[in-house]
Amino acid sequence: MARNTNHQSPLRYLFFVVVVLSLLVSLTSLWEHRVLYDQDRLSTIVSDSLTEQSSREAIGEYVADKVFEDRPIAAQLASARLASVVAGLLNTDIADSAIEGLVEQVRITLVTPSNDNVSINISGLKDSILKIQSVIGTSPEERAINAESLPDEIVIIDGNALPDIETINLVVFWLGPVGFTFAFAGLGYWVYRGRKKAMQKRLQISGIVIVTSAAVALLVGPLSQPVFVGLAKDLPGQTILSNVHASLIMPYNQQAYWLLCIGLLLLLFGLFAPRLASLYVQDSTKKKKK
Repeated sequence: MARNTNHQSPLRYLFFVVVVLSLLVSLTSLWEHRVLYDQDRLSTIVSDSLTEQSSREAIGEYVADKVFEDRPIAAQLASARLASVVAGLLNTDIADSAIEGLVEQVRITLVTPSNDNVSINISGLKDSILKIQSVIGTSPEERAINAESLPDEIVIIDGNALPDIETINLVVFWLGPVGFTFAFAGLGYWVYRGRKKAMQKRLQISGIVIVTSAAVALLVGPLSQPVFVGLAKDLPGQTILSNVHASLIMPYNQQAYWLLCIGLLLLLFGLFAPRLASLYVQDSTKKKKK
């Protein structure tokens, strides 16, 4: 009597969906362990992002716009040079304390909930900016910059826009090992139940499920980037957060590619292992006959 499998199909698809979700949770948990809760690595990633050329240029342009916002003619003449001065100073030892302070704020914001603004304090750069500008300025308009016209700090993230993600991060962090165990143990048991008749096909399906999980994981970066960058208050913050996001998501994508390789290997094994085994048996038979 043929078995009625109609009721099994929905459960099987549900099982595959749960496996995909479990693998995504596992990848995220591993990423949190390797990046988010690794203070040294997270600080290095954020610091490198903040000192990228595009981040420094964005801050420089913001400062220049503030200085010359009431002087449009002077802005046309001197804005670009002032922006270049600020961007250059941010890549020197003079700006170390400002960068370190911003790195620490971003790191804390990513790990713990807070309604405080995330900002970079550039008050320590004012004297250097004024001195350099007075030397390179080619006209009185360019040199006419006073300390009061320079902003003390630039808000990168509006604290009111920050969501409370600490609880979600902790739940995902601890569910990771459980999800990993369920996904691979569940698929392994499902393949084992197939025995010889369905094992080859189930290996292939398992490979496809894992490849699907990796593909979905690789979509996390493009989908989360607008949300992450949307936390910024102004254009400099958007540029900086875009660079930070790109650096943060890179280790996650690397994990996803490793998972993709595992799925492809399992899929190929399901496709070719029986054929290789058959060739081996045939070769052994021929040798025995000789």
